[in-house]
Amino acid sequence: MNSANKITILLATAALLGCSADKATPDRKTTRQAISFGTTGDVPTRTAHGTMTTDGTGTGELSLQELGFGVFACHTGLHPYVGSNITPNYMWNQQVAYNATAAVWDYAPLIYWPTPVDGLYPYVSFFAYAPYADSPGTGTTVAEQCIVDMSRSVESGDPWIVYQLGGTENDWQDHQVDLLCDFLPDQQQGDVPQRVNFRFQHALAQAGDQITVTCSPELQARLLQAYTSEDVSFILDRVELVYTLLRKGRLRLNGTAEPLWEAVASESPTVRRRLILEPEGGHVLCTATSSSDCDVTDYTVTDQGIFYIPLNVEGCTQQVDIYVSYHTSKNNPGALTTRINLTTVTEAGGNRSFRIVMPEITI
Repeated sequence: MNSANKITILLATAALLGCSADKATPDRKTTRQAISFGTTGDVPTRTAHGTMTTDGTGTGELSLQELGFGVFACHTGLHPYVGSNITPNYMWNQQVAYNATAAVWDYAPLIYWPTPVDGLYPYVSFFAYAPYADSPGTGTTVAEQCIVDMSRSVESGDPWIVYQLGGTENDWQDHQVDLLCDFLPDQQQGDVPQRVNFRFQHALAQAGDQITVTCSPELQARLLQAYTSEDVSFILDRVELVYTLLRKGRLRLNGTAEPLWEAVASESPTVRRRLILEPEGGHVLCTATSSSDCDVTDYTVTDQGIFYIPLNVEGCTQQVDIYVSYHTSKNNPGALTTRINLTTVTEAGGNRSFRIVMPEITI
């Protein structure tokens, strides 16, 4: 598991480009080399519902080999790609599917590398995304419910897709789609003797892949103070996470170091996503077994991550509100809450512990 996607809840008692391209029509003469595709490397593993893996393995994840990817390609003659007035004149949302029998990526009809000019190989730039969406916004697959729009075949500039969070407030886990992308500018037949290999990367951020509720030193100290002649325990009853997230964003498919997201107009700019965790019979988080000893057992769940668009938009703060319900072995109920700003939680963020401030309690 990628440790960057963990959320740890710490309970505390203090409160617990401009060149004109050759409008070349792909030459399908069999004497020339067809463009072929492959993948290289692997994206970091995630365990959330809807995670994309680049091979056919995994349980419950979406497989790139099962869903395929889409490709846009621009032939720019002997000029490198600059994007400002170029259309996807070589491929537009070309579906590339995995042939498991032959263990190769297939598409049809085949497109051939452009004819050399005075012995020089022309440039072709490739843009890819996954999973493939044949009918963005109107199809029946989960991918087509999340990939709702894309640039047109006659549209100049960088190809793009529009992604929106799938599902509803209480039914989203099986409707979210991890999104992968890659950009390979200025490829030439002489430099690609075998295939064009995409190294896909995650385009979305993720939070809560692992959620841990743990016991702070301050809470342990309170339990030790409350100990008399019998054990005193702190029992976790319920954890509710309510995410407020940006509903929609446009991904330009020319990112190299990182995905390039842009804001788009939306009738409802934010959505809410709710996750409720209720340990059966309650979870004994901490027990004071004497006036000097505490036993702590963290409550941890995985496979609960949520994908969100890593884009800051004015007036839309992406965040999660966390509500915790508990009681003690002396039947004292209580609740606490905290808010986490998700702009600080990203794929490369590393572990984070979030301190929840709760009101004074009587044990």
